[in-house]
Amino acid sequence: MNINDYVENVTRVELIDGSGRVYVNMNVADVIVSLQDNKRTLKIFVEDAKDES
Repeated sequence: MNINDYVENVTRVELIDGSGRVYVNMNVADVIVSLQDNKRTLKIFVEDAKDES
């Protein structure tokens, strides 16, 4: 199973560091997770859901 299979239903993304939440997106349409640089860099690509207003 591909790591992106685990995030296919994600609608909220939060990034937490030592100071707490530094990024929150509660309007997510798509998430792609990528390991790069010999698996030393984690990149998370977040696509916002379209605003339906």
